[in-house]
Amino acid sequence: MEVSLRSFCVRTMLVLVVLISVNASEEKDEQKLRLKETQELLSSKNSSMADWYDDAWNEHTMEDPEEVAAMVDECRHGYFHVVNNDYTHWEMYAIGGSADPTINSQGNRYLAPANAFAKEVTKRVETNAGVWKHWNWRSEGDLLLNGAYFTASGAGAAASYARASSLGAKSSSMVGDITSNAGALSCRRGRRC
Repeated sequence: MEVSLRSFCVRTMLVLVVLISVNASEEKDEQKLRLKETQELLSSKNSSMADWYDDAWNEHTMEDPEEVAAMVDECRHGYFHVVNNDYTHWEMYAIGGSADPTINSQGNRYLAPANAFAKEVTKRVETNAGVWKHWNWRSEGDLLLNGAYFTASGAGAAASYARASSLGAKSSSMVGDITSNAGALSCRRGRRC
């Protein structure tokens, strides 16, 4: 049972990496526009921080699947169960959301980058605090390292999180073992992956 669950988790993560890679190319222009707006705002306040954003964007122009997948997970609408993932290379935030998603983060390992401005795991995209404070986002059993922090919100009603649960989370201390064989698939058209 444990082997099949691990296999299921690894396959699920691989599918997510492929989906994120495809989605990332579609969202690149949108992110570039947001990045430009952020740079303009920051350059008027803090030029060294704006320089950091330039460097971060240039790093994402590479075609390395790990870097594409590490850019950002963004949840829109609905219920999301983020379970037993290893977030180690985010640039601005690890999990973003818009349009009132319910996010149940369990048993993940979040290793914040060295950049002091990128320690927060969560980001409510283009929404003010008066709205997102009612969204149900929680962290349960996550390992937060190097100053990483998760901003929880909402009432935390058990029923909403029940809908945002897909499988039982393993301990965050097991994330390294669970994800050790994860990565992009080497697929070719017309052949099995």
